[in-house]
Amino acid sequence: MSDNVSDEEQQQQMQEIFICADVWLEVFAFIDPAELGLKMALISDRFDRLILRATDGNGAAIKRSGERLPIPQGPLPNKVTGFEEIQISYVDQTVIEFLQRIRRLFDSAETTVTIATFDDQSRSWEIIRQKIWPLFKDNIGRLSLNSSELDRLQQFSPTVLLDCAKLCLIDSDGFCSVFPPEDYDEAPSAQAVAKWLLTARGDGRPKIFRDCFPAGVEELKGSFVNASEPLNFIITFWIYDLAFALVPFELKNNRTGERLTLRRFNENFCFLVRCPIVREEAKWANWEEEATESRWSFWSRQWNRIHIYFKDSDIGDGILDENDEGPSEPKNLSFVRNLLPNSRLFYFVPNCSLAMAVMMRINSTVFDYVAWLFPWFGLHFVHPFVEWSGLLRSDPLAILREQLLKEVQERKQQRERGQKPQASEDFIDLFLEMESEEQTVQKHNGVFNKSAHSIEKKNTSEEIVMQLESFMLAGFDTTANSLSVVSHNLAFHPEVQAKVQEEIDSICIDEDPTYEQLSQLKYTEAVVKETLRLCPIGASVMNRICSQTTTLGEHTVEEGTVVIVDVLSVHRDKNVWGEDAEQFRPERWLEEGRQLPPAYSFGGGPRICIGMRLAMIEEKLALIRILRKYSIVPCEATEKELDFCGQIVLTPKAVTVALKLREEQ
Repeated sequence: MSDNVSDEEQQQQMQEIFICADVWLEVFAFIDPAELGLKMALISDRFDRLILRATDGNGAAIKRSGERLPIPQGPLPNKVTGFEEIQISYVDQTVIEFLQRIRRLFDSAETTVTIATFDDQSRSWEIIRQKIWPLFKDNIGRLSLNSSELDRLQQFSPTVLLDCAKLCLIDSDGFCSVFPPEDYDEAPSAQAVAKWLLTARGDGRPKIFRDCFPAGVEELKGSFVNASEPLNFIITFWIYDLAFALVPFELKNNRTGERLTLRRFNENFCFLVRCPIVREEAKWANWEEEATESRWSFWSRQWNRIHIYFKDSDIGDGILDENDEGPSEPKNLSFVRNLLPNSRLFYFVPNCSLAMAVMMRINSTVFDYVAWLFPWFGLHFVHPFVEWSGLLRSDPLAILREQLLKEVQERKQQRERGQKPQASEDFIDLFLEMESEEQTVQKHNGVFNKSAHSIEKKNTSEEIVMQLESFMLAGFDTTANSLSVVSHNLAFHPEVQAKVQEEIDSICIDEDPTYEQLSQLKYTEAVVKETLRLCPIGASVMNRICSQTTTLGEHTVEEGTVVIVDVLSVHRDKNVWGEDAEQFRPERWLEEGRQLPPAYSFGGGPRICIGMRLAMIEEKLALIRILRKYSIVPCEATEKELDFCGQIVLTPKAVTVALKLREEQ
């Protein structure tokens, strides 16, 4: 929009806008800090026209549109009764004032809110609490967030969910409700969800809890059987592991005139529905569809969508008053809950056709090449488009499993026909050597019965797929991130690096080191172990589900409780490792006569990481390739202390080092 457009012309143009699904505006288009996508405002060119005008190759029209566009200052015409979506990825006082001016739109219909601001962004959450949440909380109909974001939200008020009187749906992104249902000040947020779920709306419309972890079914059964007042809800459980498959059932409560039904919806989801015994089937069919349709389909057909995902670095100056109190720290949050996923450095793929074939088929597209050839275009057009279009696809893990199962079945058919693999053997062939038709695992009182299985137990096709998925998803980032931290440690400990290089030079005399030579690299292995002691990459997945109620000393752990090992604290405990527990000293792993305490970098017990030995081999091979020729040295941009992020694995935000030819030293 040109600056010389008069107020009268602007008003005339806005009269022509309804909800403007075909109008594109990004208030801070194509430039940092971030973008505030408002699909309700003025722009002189539609997005597709900008693309067409840039086809002459210089992109000048697009670059000119990168100038900051003003937020409309006048009141909205009465004809504008709602909006499609507001994406808030940058915030300053002008943004807040604009949201305040359009507040009537939040009240015109139920608002759908998605919060994706990370829970460690304290200033951002304070702005949400003070300036943004009060604008639409009374009319929120649907809410999407994960458990850490809910923990932050509950700090606004212990009853924050019940205070949203119109809230009828929570999309949980995988967390669960925990019983007993409570929303007092110190109650965990998962108990607050249970309290919200078991509080009736009063209008006959069910509350919907989408995509939650399969837990709490027995408590919901007990609540239903003992109920004296009607209550409607629909819960969709996400069955990501066959071990958590639920047995269908139906119960009736004649006092309330209700039934509680658990049934399978598809391979990955099942329903738990509490409804009248005699119900209006047409209405309930619509509500059940709302609870089960794909996330993209569900959210895209909602109107008045607000998506909040700005960070502390995206906050303009002066938005917080000096007297505003900062938020308290999140309660009941472990260290790794504050971290963001990312990938780093390099990875080495062993002889593994599943990685070469399946992942390349899924991920390698023309967009990758366009983004590589034209970085600016890739950043501002390709990346947002791919991110958006990815939502149109199904669950990526489901796609991956489907492709893996197809690959396994094709390889199995080849074997049955007596055909040899076109390439040399890989993991699929190795697992097929141990295939079994057995489909069940015997249990005794709900617990895995080890005596029922001999060591001849082999893999089913489904188990092979899960093993392959573990190698692909858990075997790449973990090794790459570990090598990143090893590189940083070697850069700041040249005396350690010199010992590693000396060991490699003396033992790995062959161009391609043998397995026996790799096994002799004891000091190199100690460097990796010491790195993982101080920085346990996989600490966040060191958890187990308690299979039966257990008492440990004064503590009772209920069945179904997730037990997490605080690996980071254990690995740095001076009572365990000595006064130098915080220091990087690989020699501790090689000292004779010293019994080292157990380390849990790869877990422990019978379910220790399946890829532990493979990961160690990969890291040794990577270090051999690098340190034979180069030394890793710090440079001006090298981080003194590493900042970490990650939800599944611990990831350094950045590791900046330099490589120096050894012959130059």
